[in-house]
Amino acid sequence: MVVRNWKEEDKVTSLIATLRGEALGVFRTIPKASQNYATLTSALERRYGDAHLQHVYQAQLRSRRQRFEETLQQYEANISRMVNLAYPTAPAEVIEQLLSVSSFIEGLRDPEIGLLVRLARHKTIYEAAIDCPITTILTMYLITI
Repeated sequence: MVVRNWKEEDKVTSLIATLRGEALGVFRTIPKASQNYATLTSALERRYGDAHLQHVYQAQLRSRRQRFEETLQQYEANISRMVNLAYPTAPAEVIEQLLSVSSFIEGLRDPEIGLLVRLARHKTIYEAAIDCPITTILTMYLITI
């Protein structure tokens, strides 16, 4: 079992579930033996270019998890960039208050810290990123008491 990382099959399934219309038709043109995430994203990119890859970016955002060697600042910057690619027409307040914060918390390495940060109901991804180390320290302190 893969923990907090998506399997190849799960990435493909998630991406296919978001495809509609012509984009779904692109998927259907790929031979069954070649239907993997890389082939599908490549076919969509060839067909639509970067401007029409929102489905791909959204699937990547959903599967994005904080890497072991990644600092909170790096992770926060990557999530912000990915949200802007996935939702280029969303209003800034929706991006900041809903999409960025939620995506950031969902992908944190430690789900317990993510839950505590979520309960704080931060309005910005920056606030959530600042709160993570504080929450981690408090959690470790409470465990040792």
